[in-house]
Amino acid sequence: MLSYERPKIQFAGPQGYVSDHAHAIDGDWKERIRSVCQDLERKTGVEMVVVTIPTIKPFGSANEYATALYEKWGVGSTQQEHGVLVLVAVQERQAAITLGRQMLPVITRTVINQVGRESLQPAIELGHFGEGLYLTVVGLASPAQE
Repeated sequence: MLSYERPKIQFAGPQGYVSDHAHAIDGDWKERIRSVCQDLERKTGVEMVVVTIPTIKPFGSANEYATALYEKWGVGSTQQEHGVLVLVAVQERQAAITLGRQMLPVITRTVINQVGRESLQPAIELGHFGEGLYLTVVGLASPAQE
């Protein structure tokens, strides 16, 4: 009988609120994103991180990659309940948003879909990663602060 092994992947380590491993976000946007994430954590205890990666390989989707990374990094610390991870894979132009359990009632599927449709997807398609990710963290931070 063959057992399925999940690929052993060397994830790059976290670099604070913004881990720009694909070098897709220029400095000004990085600073603005960091500032929104910092504010959010200071006011609510919610840890939001933004990650860019060159490619999702060997994962099949940005969602799979984001979920694995969220768990590996322990985003939102306390049993990973209060975390938000926003991931963009540059080569595939795919994005994913992963939430801790405590965040699900706050940042609803509707909010995620709206932010994705209005901010994240259009910016990614145009290659405006910094701006798109900034608008995304602002859109996700708003309901989390209410």
